[in-house]
Amino acid sequence: MDEILRYAPLAVALAALAATLIAIGRFMGRMEARFDTLTASMNARFAALEAGTNARFDALEAGTNARFDALEAGTNARFDALEAGTNARFDALEAGTNARFDIVDRRLDTLNAWAQGFAKEVNQLFGLVVRMMNRRQQLTEEELEQVTSGFSSLNNPAIDVLFQQERRTRNPLATPELERLEAYYARLRRGKLLTRQELDDYNRLVAVLQADKPSDPGVWALVALGAFVAGLLTGATGDRNRS
Repeated sequence: MDEILRYAPLAVALAALAATLIAIGRFMGRMEARFDTLTASMNARFAALEAGTNARFDALEAGTNARFDALEAGTNARFDALEAGTNARFDALEAGTNARFDIVDRRLDTLNAWAQGFAKEVNQLFGLVVRMMNRRQQLTEEELEQVTSGFSSLNNPAIDVLFQQERRTRNPLATPELERLEAYYARLRRGKLLTRQELDDYNRLVAVLQADKPSDPGVWALVALGAFVAGLLTGATGDRNRS
Protein backbone atom coordinates (compact mmCIF):
# COMPACT_ATOMS: atom_id res chain seq x y z
CA MET A 1 0.00 0.00 0.00
CA ASP A 2 2.81 2.25 0.96
CA GLU A 3 4.37 1.53 -2.37
CA ILE A 4 1.22 2.55 -4.22
CA LEU A 5 0.90 5.73 -2.26
CA ARG A 6 4.48 6.54 -2.93
CA TYR A 7 3.97 6.37 -6.72
CA ALA A 8 0.58 8.11 -6.70
CA PRO A 9 1.92 11.64 -7.33
CA LEU A 10 3.95 10.31 -10.25
CA ALA A 11 0.87 8.69 -11.72
CA VAL A 12 -1.07 11.92 -11.33
CA ALA A 13 1.72 13.87 -12.98
CA LEU A 14 1.86 11.39 -15.86
CA ALA A 15 -1.89 11.58 -16.29
CA ALA A 16 -1.74 15.39 -16.34
CA LEU A 17 1.10 15.24 -18.86
CA ALA A 18 -0.87 12.87 -21.05
CA ALA A 19 -3.91 15.14 -20.86
CA THR A 20 -1.73 18.11 -21.77
CA LEU A 21 -0.22 16.25 -24.72
CA ILE A 22 -3.69 15.25 -25.89
CA ALA A 23 -4.85 18.88 -25.63
CA ILE A 24 -1.76 20.06 -27.51
CA GLY A 25 -2.40 17.44 -30.22
CA ARG A 26 -5.98 18.54 -30.56
CA PHE A 27 -4.87 22.20 -30.71
CA MET A 28 -2.28 21.40 -33.34
CA GLY A 29 -4.92 19.54 -35.34
CA ARG A 30 -7.24 22.51 -35.22
CA MET A 31 -4.38 24.85 -36.15
CA GLU A 32 -3.36 22.59 -39.05
CA ALA A 33 -6.94 22.55 -40.27
CA ARG A 34 -7.11 26.34 -40.04
CA PHE A 35 -3.80 26.66 -41.87
CA ASP A 36 -5.08 24.31 -44.55
CA THR A 37 -8.25 26.38 -44.84
CA LEU A 38 -6.22 29.58 -44.91
CA THR A 39 -3.83 28.12 -47.51
CA ALA A 40 -6.72 26.97 -49.68
CA SER A 41 -8.39 30.36 -49.36
CA MET A 42 -5.17 32.21 -50.17
CA ASN A 43 -4.49 29.88 -53.10
CA ALA A 44 -8.00 30.48 -54.37
CA ARG A 45 -7.68 34.23 -54.01
CA PHE A 46 -4.24 34.26 -55.66
CA ALA A 47 -5.60 32.08 -58.44
CA ALA A 48 -8.54 34.45 -58.88
CA LEU A 49 -6.19 37.45 -58.73
CA GLU A 50 -3.87 35.83 -61.27
CA ALA A 51 -6.76 34.99 -63.53
CA GLY A 52 -8.18 38.51 -63.22
CA THR A 53 -4.79 40.10 -63.76
CA ASN A 54 -4.11 37.90 -66.78
CA ALA A 55 -7.51 38.73 -68.18
CA ARG A 56 -6.94 42.43 -67.68
CA PHE A 57 -3.44 42.22 -69.20
CA ASP A 58 -4.85 40.21 -72.10
CA ALA A 59 -7.58 42.80 -72.60
CA LEU A 60 -5.03 45.61 -72.25
CA GLU A 61 -2.71 43.90 -74.73
CA ALA A 62 -5.55 43.29 -77.16
CA GLY A 63 -6.76 46.90 -76.85
CA THR A 64 -3.23 48.26 -77.18
CA ASN A 65 -2.56 46.09 -80.22
CA ALA A 66 -5.84 47.20 -81.75
CA ARG A 67 -5.03 50.84 -81.12
CA PHE A 68 -1.51 50.44 -82.50
CA ASP A 69 -2.91 48.63 -85.54
CA ALA A 70 -5.42 51.43 -86.07
CA LEU A 71 -2.69 54.05 -85.53
CA GLU A 72 -0.38 52.26 -87.95
CA ALA A 73 -3.15 51.93 -90.53
CA GLY A 74 -4.10 55.60 -90.14
CA THR A 75 -0.47 56.70 -90.30
CA ASN A 76 0.15 54.58 -93.38
CA ALA A 77 -2.97 55.97 -95.00
CA ARG A 78 -1.92 59.54 -94.24
CA PHE A 79 1.62 58.91 -95.50
CA ASP A 80 0.21 57.27 -98.64
CA ALA A 81 -2.07 60.27 -99.20
CA LEU A 82 0.82 62.66 -98.49
CA GLU A 83 3.09 60.75 -100.86
CA ALA A 84 0.41 60.69 -103.55
CA GLY A 85 -0.29 64.40 -103.11
CA THR A 86 3.40 65.25 -103.10
CA ASN A 87 4.01 63.16 -106.20
CA ALA A 88 1.05 64.80 -107.91
CA ARG A 89 2.29 68.27 -107.02
CA PHE A 90 5.83 67.45 -108.18
CA ASP A 91 4.45 65.97 -111.39
CA ALA A 92 2.37 69.10 -111.96
CA LEU A 93 5.36 71.31 -111.11
CA GLU A 94 7.59 69.31 -113.44
CA ALA A 95 5.01 69.47 -116.22
CA GLY A 96 4.52 73.20 -115.71
CA THR A 97 8.25 73.81 -115.58
CA ASN A 98 8.82 71.75 -118.71
CA ALA A 99 6.03 73.61 -120.47
CA ARG A 100 7.50 76.97 -119.50
CA PHE A 101 10.98 75.88 -120.59
CA ASP A 102 9.51 74.66 -123.87
CA ILE A 103 7.97 78.09 -124.40
CA VAL A 104 11.30 79.75 -123.58
CA ASP A 105 13.12 77.36 -125.93
CA ARG A 106 10.70 78.16 -128.75
CA ARG A 107 11.08 81.89 -128.12
CA LEU A 108 14.85 81.56 -128.05
CA ASP A 109 14.75 79.57 -131.28
CA THR A 110 12.56 82.23 -132.86
CA LEU A 111 14.79 85.02 -131.58
CA ASN A 112 17.93 83.19 -132.70
CA ALA A 113 16.53 82.60 -136.18
CA TRP A 114 15.44 86.21 -136.40
CA ALA A 115 18.83 87.46 -135.14
CA GLN A 116 20.70 85.38 -137.72
CA GLY A 117 18.47 86.66 -140.51
CA PHE A 118 18.78 90.20 -139.19
CA ALA A 119 22.58 90.03 -139.14
CA LYS A 120 22.66 88.66 -142.69
CA GLU A 121 20.22 91.29 -143.89
CA VAL A 122 22.09 94.15 -142.22
CA ASN A 123 25.30 93.04 -143.94
CA GLN A 124 23.55 93.02 -147.29
CA LEU A 125 21.89 96.40 -146.76
CA PHE A 126 25.12 97.88 -145.45
CA GLY A 127 26.83 96.85 -148.67
CA LEU A 128 24.01 98.43 -150.66
CA VAL A 129 24.30 101.69 -148.71
CA VAL A 130 28.08 101.76 -149.11
CA ARG A 131 27.75 101.29 -152.88
CA MET A 132 25.18 104.09 -153.05
CA MET A 133 27.32 106.40 -150.90
CA ASN A 134 30.33 105.74 -153.13
CA ARG A 135 28.41 107.19 -156.05
CA ARG A 136 27.36 110.36 -154.19
CA GLN A 137 27.72 112.01 -150.80
CA GLN A 138 24.04 111.81 -149.95
CA LEU A 139 21.34 109.17 -150.49
CA THR A 140 18.27 110.18 -152.43
CA GLU A 141 14.78 109.64 -151.04
CA GLU A 142 14.21 106.86 -153.58
CA GLU A 143 17.38 105.08 -152.47
CA LEU A 144 16.38 105.37 -148.82
CA GLU A 145 12.98 103.90 -149.65
CA GLN A 146 14.70 101.06 -151.52
CA VAL A 147 16.88 100.27 -148.49
CA THR A 148 14.03 100.59 -146.01
CA SER A 149 11.62 98.43 -147.98
CA GLY A 150 14.20 95.63 -148.08
CA PHE A 151 14.43 95.39 -144.28
CA SER A 152 12.57 92.20 -143.23
CA SER A 153 11.75 93.47 -139.73
CA LEU A 154 9.10 95.55 -141.43
CA ASN A 155 7.28 92.30 -142.27
CA ASN A 156 8.01 90.35 -139.06
CA PRO A 157 4.82 88.46 -138.01
CA ALA A 158 5.86 88.82 -134.36
CA ILE A 159 5.20 92.58 -134.58
CA ASP A 160 1.64 91.98 -135.81
CA VAL A 161 1.07 89.48 -132.96
CA LEU A 162 2.43 92.03 -130.48
CA PHE A 163 0.08 94.75 -131.74
CA GLN A 164 -2.90 92.36 -131.56
CA GLN A 165 -2.09 91.57 -127.92
CA GLU A 166 -1.70 95.25 -127.08
CA ARG A 167 -5.06 96.10 -128.68
CA ARG A 168 -6.73 93.58 -126.34
CA THR A 169 -4.97 94.59 -123.14
CA ARG A 170 -4.23 98.30 -123.68
CA ASN A 171 -1.32 97.80 -121.31
CA PRO A 172 1.32 99.21 -120.92
CA LEU A 173 0.57 101.60 -123.81
CA ALA A 174 -2.58 103.69 -123.80
CA THR A 175 -4.78 103.68 -126.88
CA PRO A 176 -3.39 106.93 -128.41
CA GLU A 177 0.19 105.77 -127.87
CA LEU A 178 -0.47 102.37 -129.45
CA GLU A 179 -2.19 103.98 -132.42
CA ARG A 180 0.75 106.37 -132.87
CA LEU A 181 3.27 103.50 -132.77
CA GLU A 182 1.24 101.50 -135.29
CA ALA A 183 1.12 104.56 -137.56
CA TYR A 184 4.92 104.89 -137.41
CA TYR A 185 5.29 101.21 -138.25
CA ALA A 186 2.82 101.47 -141.15
CA ARG A 187 4.78 104.41 -142.61
CA LEU A 188 8.04 102.50 -142.35
CA ARG A 189 6.47 99.52 -144.11
CA ARG A 190 5.65 101.82 -147.01
CA GLY A 191 9.34 102.78 -147.20
CA LYS A 192 8.88 106.25 -145.65
CA LEU A 193 11.42 107.47 -143.08
CA LEU A 194 10.46 109.17 -139.82
CA THR A 195 11.58 112.60 -138.74
CA ARG A 196 14.04 112.87 -135.86
CA GLN A 197 11.23 113.91 -133.50
CA GLU A 198 9.01 111.05 -134.67
CA LEU A 199 11.89 108.58 -134.27
CA ASP A 200 12.47 109.78 -130.70
CA ASP A 201 8.77 109.24 -129.95
CA TYR A 202 8.90 105.83 -131.63
CA ASN A 203 11.90 104.75 -129.52
CA ARG A 204 10.20 105.99 -126.32
CA LEU A 205 7.06 103.95 -127.03
CA VAL A 206 9.12 100.85 -127.89
CA ALA A 207 11.13 101.27 -124.67
CA VAL A 208 7.87 101.12 -122.68
CA LEU A 209 7.00 97.82 -124.39
CA GLN A 210 10.53 96.50 -123.90
CA ALA A 211 10.38 97.17 -120.15
CA ASP A 212 7.07 95.26 -119.94
CA LYS A 213 7.92 92.43 -122.37
CA PRO A 214 11.73 92.13 -122.50
CA SER A 215 11.72 88.69 -124.18
CA ASP A 216 8.98 89.28 -126.77
CA PRO A 217 10.35 88.75 -130.32
CA GLY A 218 8.00 91.45 -131.63
CA VAL A 219 9.52 93.99 -129.25
CA TRP A 220 13.02 92.98 -130.30
CA ALA A 221 12.05 93.46 -133.96
CA LEU A 222 10.74 96.95 -133.18
CA VAL A 223 13.97 97.79 -131.30
CA ALA A 224 16.08 96.62 -134.23
CA LEU A 225 13.89 98.54 -136.64
CA GLY A 226 14.34 101.74 -134.62
CA ALA A 227 18.13 101.32 -134.61
CA PHE A 228 18.11 100.66 -138.35
CA VAL A 229 15.99 103.73 -139.08
CA ALA A 230 18.19 105.87 -136.81
CA GLY A 231 21.23 104.85 -138.86
CA LEU A 232 19.50 105.65 -142.13
CA LEU A 233 18.23 108.93 -140.76
CA THR A 234 21.73 109.90 -139.69
CA GLY A 235 23.12 108.96 -143.12
CA ALA A 236 20.38 110.86 -144.90
CA THR A 237 20.65 114.07 -142.88
CA GLY A 238 24.27 114.15 -141.72
CA ASP A 239 25.78 115.74 -144.81
CA ARG A 240 22.78 117.99 -145.21
CA ASN A 241 23.22 119.28 -141.66
CA ARG A 242 26.94 119.88 -142.18
CA SER A 243 26.24 121.89 -145.29
